[in-house]
Amino acid sequence: MSISVPDTGPSSWKSAIGSRLARGLLILLPVGITFAIVQFAFDTLDGQLQPVIEEIFGKEVRGLGFLIVLLIAFLLGAFGPLAIIRYPGRLLERGIRGLPVAGGVYSASKQIAESMGATEGSPGLRTVVRVEYPRRGSWTVGFLTKTVTMHDDEVVAVVYMPSTPLPNTGWMVLIPLEDVEIMDMSTQEAMQFILTGGIVSPDRIACRPITEADLNI
Repeated sequence: MSISVPDTGPSSWKSAIGSRLARGLLILLPVGITFAIVQFAFDTLDGQLQPVIEEIFGKEVRGLGFLIVLLIAFLLGAFGPLAIIRYPGRLLERGIRGLPVAGGVYSASKQIAESMGATEGSPGLRTVVRVEYPRRGSWTVGFLTKTVTMHDDEVVAVVYMPSTPLPNTGWMVLIPLEDVEIMDMSTQEAMQFILTGGIVSPDRIACRPITEADLNI
């Protein structure tokens, strides 16, 4: 009777160390990416007001600019809908739009920001859909951004199709409403689904045809 002896040679130890190292790097990778993005956002926002802060306090106060930006964002979100704030805001926006270069940048940036949330007549990026692409029986996940009426009065869906693993790159398609199905997923779940190539996904995803309630019209 033969007895098998586990291989404890150098190659076995190297394989074990390599597999554990790779597993540890996979755990650290999302943490590192998250930290880098947060650090970039913090440095960018904080640096915008540091020259003013240095003029007032005579030195750099790291983090204060970031807190001031967050406070301004909170106040705008809380009091922005009020008429006393909305009217001066429209005047300021009109002035920025009239600038040669900054106006175009501002308009594009505002459209991108508005697409992140639902507005009247536009579901933004909150409506997760699937489209039968690239062939019959295969489905691609996308976001219904709005609907438009074509020259023949046909209402079609404007769908943004993000790429994996970088959803900020992708393409846009105009497709008949009857060829688009709503997926029972939140934006966060869809982004995780796309970023991980389907590794992180719900166990079951319900789909259904589009209704007028989904289009906010």
